[in-house]
Amino acid sequence: MRKYFIFALASVAALSLSVSCSKEKEVLVPETEKITITASFPEEGLTKVGFVEDGYNGKLNLIWQAGDQITITDEADPSNTQTFDIVSGVGTKSATFSGTAPAAAASYKIIYNGNPSYAIQTQAADGDTGHLKYEATLTGVTDYSSFTFTAAASSAVLRLRTKIPAGFYGNVKSVVIKAGTAFVKVDITDSADAGETNVFTVYASLPGEMAIAAGTELYVSFMMDETKAYLKHTAYRVLPAMTIEAGKVNTINLNCSAIETSAGAGDNGTAANPYLIADQYQMKAMHSVMADNAKKYFKMVEDVDMTDIDWTPLNASGSFTKGVDFDGADHTISHLNCTNKTYASFFGVLNGSCHDVNFTDASISSNFASACAIVGGYAGSGAIHADASRIHVQGTVTFEGNKTGIGGLFGTLGNATIDACSADVTVTSGKNFVGGIYGFAKTNCVVRNCWTAGSITGNQRVGGIGGGTDKSGTGVKTINCYSLASVHGAYAVGGIGGLYNLDNNAGALAASNPDNYFEKCIAWNSEVRSGSFVSGDVTHYSNGMVVGYTSLKNYLTDCVRRPDAVYNTSVFFDYSDVFSLYDQDNSNPTTPLEVVAVTGANYNWPYHGKAASAGKTVSDVAQDLGWDSAIWDFSTDYPTLK
Repeated sequence: MRKYFIFALASVAALSLSVSCSKEKEVLVPETEKITITASFPEEGLTKVGFVEDGYNGKLNLIWQAGDQITITDEADPSNTQTFDIVSGVGTKSATFSGTAPAAAASYKIIYNGNPSYAIQTQAADGDTGHLKYEATLTGVTDYSSFTFTAAASSAVLRLRTKIPAGFYGNVKSVVIKAGTAFVKVDITDSADAGETNVFTVYASLPGEMAIAAGTELYVSFMMDETKAYLKHTAYRVLPAMTIEAGKVNTINLNCSAIETSAGAGDNGTAANPYLIADQYQMKAMHSVMADNAKKYFKMVEDVDMTDIDWTPLNASGSFTKGVDFDGADHTISHLNCTNKTYASFFGVLNGSCHDVNFTDASISSNFASACAIVGGYAGSGAIHADASRIHVQGTVTFEGNKTGIGGLFGTLGNATIDACSADVTVTSGKNFVGGIYGFAKTNCVVRNCWTAGSITGNQRVGGIGGGTDKSGTGVKTINCYSLASVHGAYAVGGIGGLYNLDNNAGALAASNPDNYFEKCIAWNSEVRSGSFVSGDVTHYSNGMVVGYTSLKNYLTDCVRRPDAVYNTSVFFDYSDVFSLYDQDNSNPTTPLEVVAVTGANYNWPYHGKAASAGKTVSDVAQDLGWDSAIWDFSTDYPTLK
């Protein structure tokens, strides 16, 4: 006999053979064609519905039961199928079955309990086995008068023994087990601790032999509310090479007693063994393990839904010395909500690094007198440095307080490098310094390879990438960035940056040398509008398609604007004829920026870059500027980060 194996939990359709016409065929054939066959189970313990485990390390007893049937099918002609009913041997390992002989064939397939449901199973209680289904298939059979199902041709059983926190008992509604692409969900009728003390045992029928490669990720999620999929506690392990053996009980032991703190086993928050995060409970536990003057490492191993949590920022008080390395591992944090907290955001003050993570459907709102954004109110501060890379945020930031520095990713860059990040956001503030990536930047901050979309609205100093910096801010660099966002503000509004100069006094601008950079940026905003011009009043800060208001001696190099953008039209007045768009050459401390004078406009220092050629896409312009194809994907009209 050849062995028949099944390798996937998700599909057992190949075992499903039609036997709906078997009874009709029995009526049509003569009674003399009725035969009796003998079917046996092997001596080793297997799995049978309604039977219990034979001892702690024993196997699950397998015997025939009343109502059992055997299906015999012609391997070459599935329509040549007959079903045999048990007539004797109930309660033993060998029984006789009676039925109509199928037509003669070269070989047959013999099936017991074909095509049971594996994806969703229901277990009555801790350690109960009544739900288990035994399935066996033999192929290449030439004589079916007497046969024995072999272990290798049979289904398998997974026994998952877990130590879980005391509060879990009685509250678990289901257990979801994922190993690679394989998936099984076991609904639990009663999850009270009914077997071994402090051990919760879950059984699941599996289709058959399954090879598990070394490094396969195992997730075991204890679902606490079936109506709210995000209320789960998840354990995570990386499995060694192993085989789920057919016809056997295969045991995996997990110590999940610390699962509320971390999804991993023995995690200690070091670089070599970071705390692993797979659910909102473990995300909340970050507060309990972070400490002043220490750095802790965290790594996401699954997407986390933060629904129903009013998040408290992780590092938003005291000395802000709670260090962190947060590795999102390309996972997503959804529905982050933070309302009226100091430095409202995920981190508060990012002291360390955050990378490779997505925030979707985030909602940050505050009326506190502190900077706010989705990722951090501050990125670094003073001697505290922050690195943010490969972060994407999507959501809203709404600020009604009395504080400057409101942004999509970060409110204020205190001491930071932002690389390969993006923001599709609606940022709204009634104050100054508002931007898509950040609101306000201090000395020596770098933003490169970033893009924004959405809507950015503030009072003054508003930009699609950054709101700006004041006279104390020097060495702020914005390189290879683009913005699609609509940008609205009163004055100093720019498609990329708002206000970047050393001195607000117009007479000092020619002498100022703040060493700020805008290099190879693309202002592809749908509109850059002012909102508070009074008819005839041109005395306020200028707006610019790239930078709204700049020092003449900033490094402004090879920036490009959208040629058909709506520019400098206020809510009430069209000022595009007064403050018109025009091409400008590059500038630096030795070759200052040249601007077109406007009578009476003492603060008219915009930077518009140069208009893109007609028909060009953003990806075309970016490639013309020499953006790195190892960082950017130019396959569509808009570059995306790889």
